[in-house]
Amino acid sequence: MTLQQAYQTLIIELLHLEATYLITKDMQTIPTVYYKDQPLHRPRFLADDASGGIISTAKELMTFLKSF
Repeated sequence: MTLQQAYQTLIIELLHLEATYLITKDMQTIPTVYYKDQPLHRPRFLADDASGGIISTAKELMTFLKSF
């Protein structure tokens, strides 16, 4: 099972998260990264990160933390 499949099956689907996803290298759109109120132009930063970066909302992060 790939990391993306594991996250999808064991976290995202299980917790019914709708705005949460794992960034992959083949994604065409990379979310904007902010420092305070300034957007940082680092288009491949998250996709090239080996840590398995997830994009989510504060609400869904709280859902994950409560279930953890």
